[in-house]
Amino acid sequence: MALPADPAARAAELRALLRHHDHRYHVLDAPEVSDARYDALKRELIDLEAAHPQLVT
Repeated sequence: MALPADPAARAAELRALLRHHDHRYHVLDAPEVSDARYDALKRELIDLEAAHPQLVT
């Protein structure tokens, strides 16, 4: 997968998406995405942070 043009923006977007899906799953018990899709988003963030360590929070 190609890295995004703005890694910091993509990392922020992924974190927001993951927080949203965490809330839907754990608090509301109403997931919007499959476990596989969630895992793919999480993996994308992990890979992005590995390529750009300054983005790790």
